[in-house]
Amino acid sequence: MADPPRQDDATRSLLLEQFAVEQFLLGLSLVDRFLLDVLIVPTPRVARAVLALLRDELPARRAEPLDVRVFAPDPAKASALDPVEASALMADVLTPLLQPAEPTAGRMTLTWLDASDARAIDDEAWTEFFHRLNERRNAVVESQPGPLVLVLPYRLERTLAHAAPDVWSVRSGVYRVQVVDLETHVFDVETERHRPIGAAHAADSAPRSLTLAIALTGEEPARFDDKTRAWVFSETVSGLVREGRLAEAESIAQASLERARRIAELSPGSNQALRTLTGVLDELVDLAHSLGDKPRLREVVRERLAIIDQMTGEGEPVEAVLRLRARARAFAAVMNGEADLALALSGLDDARRLVAEHGSTRDNLRLLAECLLCVAELEMNLNHGDEALSLANEALACIVDTSGSLVRSPSKIYTLEIEIRILRARALSRLNRHDEAISDARVALDQTREIQRLAPRWLHCARLVSLSLRQLAHVYRRQGDLTRATDSLTELRKVATSMFRSWPQSILAAYALLSALQESAEVAHEAGSPERAALWTDEALSLAASLAQRLPTDESVRSKQAALLALQHHLQPLTDPT
Repeated sequence: MADPPRQDDATRSLLLEQFAVEQFLLGLSLVDRFLLDVLIVPTPRVARAVLALLRDELPARRAEPLDVRVFAPDPAKASALDPVEASALMADVLTPLLQPAEPTAGRMTLTWLDASDARAIDDEAWTEFFHRLNERRNAVVESQPGPLVLVLPYRLERTLAHAAPDVWSVRSGVYRVQVVDLETHVFDVETERHRPIGAAHAADSAPRSLTLAIALTGEEPARFDDKTRAWVFSETVSGLVREGRLAEAESIAQASLERARRIAELSPGSNQALRTLTGVLDELVDLAHSLGDKPRLREVVRERLAIIDQMTGEGEPVEAVLRLRARARAFAAVMNGEADLALALSGLDDARRLVAEHGSTRDNLRLLAECLLCVAELEMNLNHGDEALSLANEALACIVDTSGSLVRSPSKIYTLEIEIRILRARALSRLNRHDEAISDARVALDQTREIQRLAPRWLHCARLVSLSLRQLAHVYRRQGDLTRATDSLTELRKVATSMFRSWPQSILAAYALLSALQESAEVAHEAGSPERAALWTDEALSLAASLAQRLPTDESVRSKQAALLALQHHLQPLTDPT
């Protein structure tokens, strides 16, 4: 059978612009055993386009051939007027799916279970299919030679969760493709109309990403309600922030917030409206953090926490309240600029209760790990190295299975493990356990580089690379190994410089470069190279002055400026030829 043709560049671009699609591909690029991904698509055409992209991208990303097993209803048995029979789904899909298949050495085998063409009249049959799939969950897992992708239309996502709770509980990720008509049209936010691919934008100055905010439901834009439109704006902001396209994200964030607030005002007492607003505020937190706008960050974090406190009333499930409140409290304690350990511990208590009362599901354990990490960061800031290390160890245990292999869902769990390892390296270094600290920092660096190779446009990934290198340099410096510290800092400057050039509006990128230059200057001075130290000091002071103009009230920038000026004053007699 001939290989499928490559997709045209426009189609590939539209797919890869979406963060959900990139993360779906990234997860499959990293997986080394069974996982279940749920892919939500608006039309069968989109499902075929994603499968074609997957066939094209995965062999290159994994550096090994790909075999795809496709299971779908037999089209020859379909009727235009009559619903599909549940017995036909069992015979054509479930029975062959349960036949054991052995993995092939040196090749990846992926199973593609495609229900994307299910019509509304077929829902009863598919519900029965999900019931039977749930009953045979263990057999399904054992029979698969690799990952399993379950492809559904939007309306069947909730049906799967309700009809097959055991299957739903073992999912690695749910990825929602936001395209209406992938091969011919996209939805233009500027005009609120579809336009053909390749047609001129609504305005020449409009960023391309603004024209790629895609509708979710397949409805015509004129019928979009405010909730759907707010969701579209929120998802667009989320993807842009993760790619570091901050100016474009900022230009539409306020519109997203205004729409969400209007929904909440028009629906007093509606937890659904409040959930929509908290989702938008989540994206604004990421944006404010990436821009380094600390006053705005504190404002948004506090507003989100206040809204979630309103959602604890009648009609909201206890599990949902605990999940929302735990993350909001723990995150607020770290991000609002005040070391509020009591608030973070309150969020951690909610997360522990969630796990104790509602089970050790993957989502619940990930949330517990996030809350543990927040508390550990605050303990580190209070110089409590032992407490921070204990919390980091507990967080790591939440997301690594008993065999020691990572349960990977890259955008959520894989990067969370990296952040935990970086913090654990900090704690170990503080406790003078340098060899263990170096081991953790190196593991974090290797894992982050693996993701960066597959997702080079991801700002958060570049930041984790810089943090890992900075921690390595810090440990080597504490050990007195200035040669290795210098080598790590040389690589760190390259990474930080690339970040700064790729994302010039990101305060995180600028701050990473400033820290790299400052520490390079200090290590060069300690190593007896005053000329080199003076060079890095001058560059760092120039960048610090620029940052101080953008962040006039930021104490950390002022502190770095003061330390650099003191170092410059100390170096002056050593470098002055007179």
